[in-house]
Amino acid sequence: MSLSQIKQPTLLLWGGRDQTLAPQSFPQIGKLLPNVIDTHVLPICGHVPHQCHPEKFNPHVMKFLNNLL
Repeated sequence: MSLSQIKQPTLLLWGGRDQTLAPQSFPQIGKLLPNVIDTHVLPICGHVPHQCHPEKFNPHVMKFLNNLL
């Protein structure tokens, strides 16, 4: 399956200091996904922002989920 086939609403979050995936690649990924609802860069986060900075990550997720209802 390619990214262009994913039709579900998508929230794209990434860490600006990710050392596993290049942070510069995420805008391109966002262009390939057809139904991106929102995107956010968490500048001080690495590869696991949900673990390292949940206080910054979780509000974005909750807003996204609440808007799906």
